[in-house]
Amino acid sequence: VESNDLNDIKATTTKGKTPQEKFIEAYNSNPNVNKKLIAQELDVSRKTIYNWINILETQKNKKK
Repeated sequence: VESNDLNDIKATTTKGKTPQEKFIEAYNSNPNVNKKLIAQELDVSRKTIYNWINILETQKNKKK
């Protein structure tokens, strides 16, 4: 299962972008993305991933 998740993460992220931009692409594609795997793939901490999720969710709620 983790291998499929990792392949999905790699498939949804574009090269040449910042880790945050790659995360946003993956998260918009699949909000249930495996946080541990994407953190490892992007070489950031899980805390950073959760901070980015909070920012995205706050932005979504402001648009409503």
